[in-house]
Amino acid sequence: MNRLDLNDVLGAIVEHAARLAGTEHGYIYLRLADAELMEMKVGIGRFALNLGSVIAPGEGISGRVWQSGAPMMVEDYRSWEGRIERLEMIDFGAVIAAPLKSRGDVIGVLGVAYDAANPFDFRTIAALLARFADLAAVAIDNAQLYTTAQRELAERQRIEAELRASAQHLHDLYTVTKRQAQELRLLGQVRSVLARAIDLSVIFYSVVEAIARTFGYTQVCIYLREHDELVLQHQVGYSHIQSAFRLEKALSAAPS
Repeated sequence: MNRLDLNDVLGAIVEHAARLAGTEHGYIYLRLADAELMEMKVGIGRFALNLGSVIAPGEGISGRVWQSGAPMMVEDYRSWEGRIERLEMIDFGAVIAAPLKSRGDVIGVLGVAYDAANPFDFRTIAALLARFADLAAVAIDNAQLYTTAQRELAERQRIEAELRASAQHLHDLYTVTKRQAQELRLLGQVRSVLARAIDLSVIFYSVVEAIARTFGYTQVCIYLREHDELVLQHQVGYSHIQSAFRLEKALSAAPS
């Protein structure tokens, strides 16, 4: 459940709670993760004008429910000394609020309000709000679990991507190192041939064979310039190959 889904669920919970409580005004405050404050996340009726408003512990009826962890009713909010004056359109009669709890901690407050004051069965409405508050707390817990799982998945994907990049880097490094080792081995073989052989044909033969063997090439040839021609000295892997080229045609006619 993502944040948008959670807001939809909480909105539905407030609407159902208010309807069963016999009013059109309801709200949910949720505790902020990075501050000792609560923010109104859902508001219906006149509470919709106060979406995003924040309260501190002990502030207003919701702040007191936050502190006490118990439901509370104010019989005539419009004349109550603890009302929050900065909120918009809060000229209510009775207001009843209940805590949202997760693992014993208050994480929010669910409340409803009436235009009329007094004669409401506090216990009945408080019990009703408590049941809906439990549903809201479960939805919040599920959303937090989902968010945590998504964060862990993203972290795992990041680590896997880094491991793949590291493996590719190691593979590239291995390829370069292997190539360098082959080149060094080839140079060693050529030096060895040059140190032993005087006959050029033996040297050309040894160099071509060493190149093919060292790098795994299937076709290798070597030509030597003689006057105005390139003359084949030795080859490996060609079934048909020209033995000589006139120099001006060498580039266009050389075997590929």
